[in-house]
Amino acid sequence: MPTGIYIRTEEHKKSMSLARLGKKNSLVHNKHISNAKRGKPNGKLGIKHTEKHKRKISLALRNKPKSESAKINMSLAHFGQCGYWKGKHRSKETKEKIALSLNKRNLSEKTKQKLREIRLGKVTPNFNSIACQQIDEYGKKHRYNFQHALNGDEVRVIGYSLDGYDAKKNVVIEYYEIAHRKRWRKDLVRQRRIMKHLGCKFIVLKEWEIK
Repeated sequence: MPTGIYIRTEEHKKSMSLARLGKKNSLVHNKHISNAKRGKPNGKLGIKHTEKHKRKISLALRNKPKSESAKINMSLAHFGQCGYWKGKHRSKETKEKIALSLNKRNLSEKTKQKLREIRLGKVTPNFNSIACQQIDEYGKKHRYNFQHALNGDEVRVIGYSLDGYDAKKNVVIEYYEIAHRKRWRKDLVRQRRIMKHLGCKFIVLKEWEIK
């Protein structure tokens, strides 16, 4: 048999991989491998993978299905151990980088809604008592019966808390403080989503316009 360095093509590597798929080494083969490696350092020790190689490994592992027994073994291996991030805090710079990377993702509307609902379930929404008074006054004047934070709690819809909602007439009312003048784009997106979901009338009371 000729000796030397053999350069295998990608096609050859794939065919070899497929040929070995599902097969296990014999006990004799494993013993030979063990004896050959005995006393020798790990061949991968100290080697740094390129970013391209890391991405390939990540994709290969991500798409590889795990059996139920493998999941149980992984769970047992970590049982009783503290999480890696427990007690640690990210720097302000790191948080900003994470925020920027998350903002670049093209998330579907369904995913965005789920994220809003998760966040909403973890916090207690703040409310403005003056806003509730203004909503009540507007409701009495125009014959609406709005439910808000002081008379039955705010209604939650697709991950948003509504300042006021009349369920019978299907009317939403929002009270915008001065700070909303700088976030009008986000408010407009929020308004469109709520109107699309409920098919409702949407009323906005602006603090800077109320005398």
